[in-house]
Amino acid sequence: MLEEPELSLHEEIIRQLQGIFARLDQTRKRAARQIFITTHAEAMLSMPGIGANEVLRLEPGVEGTAIRTADELDRKLIEEGLSVAEVLLPKTRPARVEQLSFWSVI
Repeated sequence: MLEEPELSLHEEIIRQLQGIFARLDQTRKRAARQIFITTHAEAMLSMPGIGANEVLRLEPGVEGTAIRTADELDRKLIEEGLSVAEVLLPKTRPARVEQLSFWSVI
């Protein structure tokens, strides 16, 4: 489990992470590893090869957190060439986030 591994890293280093994670799995002699990564980073989610079926979106709600997978339209857009970041990151945008600009310090 890696919690936002891209924090404080240069974007060029972030671009290398996918290859590093793939090599970790390839060098294992027994069963394949599962790597869980939490991120909001466009650089991480724009990496080629990340499929719609590999991303779970955690959506907080009144009754607790819901786990969302890509729907049929999301999968189709990703199959047609859009990145996971382009399709799924907009769905993580906080509601009414533009109201933050109204906040002022007195």
